[in-house]
Amino acid sequence: MSHALQPSPLYWGNRQVSSSDAIRYLSPGSDSNTASLTPTPVRVLSPRRARRISVRHGTPRGNGNTIRYRLLINGAPAVIDLFVDLASDGSEDETVLAGTIDVPAGATLNLEVSKPLGSIMSSPLDVSVTVELI
Repeated sequence: MSHALQPSPLYWGNRQVSSSDAIRYLSPGSDSNTASLTPTPVRVLSPRRARRISVRHGTPRGNGNTIRYRLLINGAPAVIDLFVDLASDGSEDETVLAGTIDVPAGATLNLEVSKPLGSIMSSPLDVSVTVELI
């Protein structure tokens, strides 16, 4: 008998992502500190497919520049990128893929944060990201 895997959300989050243009990595689960300069990988034990990423800024702040949230699979960028405008009101921004991205068994996942236009002056607070695996 075959059992289909149920959708599984993975969560990353930090109090803030820093205002500098340095690449940062969100913490798995939730952390009250600033996003780290080094990744903390999450290992996926069974083969899955990523199909959705959603980002929420609890308290929007900044200068209007965007922040890019990118899923990394085994250290390489996946096709999932989400750009969030810092003028956002704290509502959730979501990207639903037309297809899915394979995540092999044993793969490591990280959530990279970058500011492609440079400094954002002031980091949004209570940043959370959810990636849905099916």
